[in-house]
Amino acid sequence: MSTPVLYLFVFCCCFFVISFIYEVGYRNVHPGDFFIAYKSFFYLIILAPFAGKHLFSIYQLRLLFRCLLFVFLIKYILWLFFADFNRPGVFAENNFELMFLLLLTIAVRIRTGKIENFELIILSLVMFMSGSQSGLLSFFFVLLVYSFQQIDFKFLLKIVGLSVILLGIVTIVLSRLGSGGIESVDRYVFLQGFILAISNWDVGNFLIGNYGLTPLPDYVCSRLSFYETLFSLSGDGTCYSVVLHSYLLRAFYDHGILGLLFLVVGLAILMFKSNMSFKHSVAIFGVLALNALSVSSFNSVYSAIGLVLLLASTEVNSGVCNEKQKNRS
Repeated sequence: MSTPVLYLFVFCCCFFVISFIYEVGYRNVHPGDFFIAYKSFFYLIILAPFAGKHLFSIYQLRLLFRCLLFVFLIKYILWLFFADFNRPGVFAENNFELMFLLLLTIAVRIRTGKIENFELIILSLVMFMSGSQSGLLSFFFVLLVYSFQQIDFKFLLKIVGLSVILLGIVTIVLSRLGSGGIESVDRYVFLQGFILAISNWDVGNFLIGNYGLTPLPDYVCSRLSFYETLFSLSGDGTCYSVVLHSYLLRAFYDHGILGLLFLVVGLAILMFKSNMSFKHSVAIFGVLALNALSVSSFNSVYSAIGLVLLLASTEVNSGVCNEKQKNRS
């Protein structure tokens, strides 16, 4: 490991262990509740050894990508025809698995330099069939990052294609509103609960979150009782920030601005070690951020697996550049 990555690894290990001793050993927080809240720091520990490693060949990444594309396509088609629930999934709720699929798409783009047209068509079909707002927004963002390089006829075609995708996203969002308006959208209810929970915070809370892992107020938990399956694993009727779904809200409530900033900087250090270009980094952070508006994002194992594939990949031309440098020397 390079020095910055080693420092990050050691700090996260110490922080995780000390926090566990304090929260579980001293404050009697349920170990499951603790792990859910601190999982992102644990994932940084897991990801650090993969930074800068080149473990996956172009053939392996492309094969995995194409196999998953066809699995997603077939499963989503069958689901929409035969299942009662209209949100198809392969492994879990599609908000999670679509984030992984997009991270894998970026890894293939990094390693091979391009996504084939038929791969992009299948990926587009999967995204639209998913009905996932965060998935479609993330997909749109990735296309936006990689599309605008020069203005020509292809540029105009990309504008038209992105406009169609954006129209599809708006249609799905409006269809979700229903007759109840925005008040019927669960994420709006979660945001209201979050605002109520932090209404009495001081400056210190905004910087580092709650002083110790703290349940949401009882009146917020009662408003969110329809998500009782996400309540504390202790079974005492309390609920922690996980019930808010959105990782941005959860991380801010538990760890504050500085905690969120640390996670972003930590991941940026790992990307830098892996020679990730600015464009690729923007695409990755965009996918994680948009997913974090809805669900677990970096706190999900699906993001961790996707990031392993990304960190253990390298720029398509890096080998050529290194060879030229060797010849010059």
